[in-house]
Amino acid sequence: MSSASSRGGLLRVLGLITGLAITFGGIVSLGILRAPGEVAAQLPDPWWYMATWIAAGVFVLFSTASAAELATALPRAGAYYVYAHRSLGPFVGFVSGWTDWLNWCGATAMTIVVINEYLHLLTPAIPKYSLPLCLAIAVSFALIQWRGVKWGTGVHNAASMIKAVVFAVLIIACSVLAGGGGAESEAAALPAMPAGWALVMAFIVALRGVLYAYDGWVFTAYFSEEMANPGRTIPRSMFVGVGIVIAVYLLINIALLRMLPMSEIVGAELAVGRAVETLLGPLAETVITAFLTGFLIVGINLGYMFAARVIYAMSTDGLFFRQCRRVNRGGTPTAALVASLSVTIVFLLFSGSFVRLVEALAFFTVVNYAILFLSVFLLRRKEPDLPRPYRAWGYPWTTALTLAGAVAFLAGNIAGGTAVSLTALGVVVLSYPLYLLFRRINKRSSGSSGGTSEMQA
Repeated sequence: MSSASSRGGLLRVLGLITGLAITFGGIVSLGILRAPGEVAAQLPDPWWYMATWIAAGVFVLFSTASAAELATALPRAGAYYVYAHRSLGPFVGFVSGWTDWLNWCGATAMTIVVINEYLHLLTPAIPKYSLPLCLAIAVSFALIQWRGVKWGTGVHNAASMIKAVVFAVLIIACSVLAGGGGAESEAAALPAMPAGWALVMAFIVALRGVLYAYDGWVFTAYFSEEMANPGRTIPRSMFVGVGIVIAVYLLINIALLRMLPMSEIVGAELAVGRAVETLLGPLAETVITAFLTGFLIVGINLGYMFAARVIYAMSTDGLFFRQCRRVNRGGTPTAALVASLSVTIVFLLFSGSFVRLVEALAFFTVVNYAILFLSVFLLRRKEPDLPRPYRAWGYPWTTALTLAGAVAFLAGNIAGGTAVSLTALGVVVLSYPLYLLFRRINKRSSGSSGGTSEMQA
């Protein structure tokens, strides 16, 4: 048993393979299926199209450098919450943490609803929306997590391996079987390429869509407290994982351009699905639906793991119910998992009423990007002697570039959705009385701001 387990905390048992699976499996999701059509609609030129994916990959590498520095300097579960709390204080940390937690619970619930819809397409006997089925899915994956961190990550590792194999087959098939369809023979059908300022704006919009497809580069940081030798394992997991994703994304898009004319990619909801249709014919719809369902199932597993670790970290700092510090022998923060499952079920029960709230919580993900990059600057200045097993290469320029990008990204989200922005503001206003409440609840608890946990039998 590790030293962590002997004191009742999270188990430091995860290695490089799990870190790679979390990075690769967490990033590669529906974004790569949806983004090509959105990018081509803005930039219907193969060279500009590919330039967007390359630029986004460089931005993500710079972002990963900053995340790796923080994850190794502060190797605690919780990711964004930990950095916000340390650099900007407990209230900002609380807002970052509880919105991130609710975001994962809401996203998990919405994922389950979509899985139900896809299962209906595969088997019409299943209702389009079945609450009992959704609840069964939610509870089943929580039970997998309950068994322990090795069970939860084991499921994710296997799913990520299958996902990698599927993409490898798709890339090879599109490359080998491409019949020259990518040679644009329908130029007249394409929208005109923008020029001047319109080109700049189109590139920014396209880049935003691609960055969503790359979202997940920070996911390994949620498990910093459970990584064996975090100073070495975390940077390797992040950089190698991100590098593999960049290579896969570029190869997928090259294969698409070889397989399909640009006119068929422009605006396509699932451009990769078009390529699969070309390869498989009548079987394509079933294969694509099964493929999407598998993608989403992986998301449920990760959603529970992230959500539970965020409030586990908050509870150790006295900013959530202290019971959420409890960890079982398998390394699962069980009370935190139950709390996350409960909120996920609430979202499922009222899924139609919480759409705007879920959108507002997703907005905070962009806020957390900015907080992460700002924290690198703040901690370098406030705590220059903090041990940093990994230091972000290119600092301060790479960190400044990603911070500017995050702020611009945030501004675009604010300008693009007033209702969502107002809902997000309401969440911040609500945060303060909740913050004071948890401070009061935990004020008399001995060691409420320490880093230990209670062992649950």
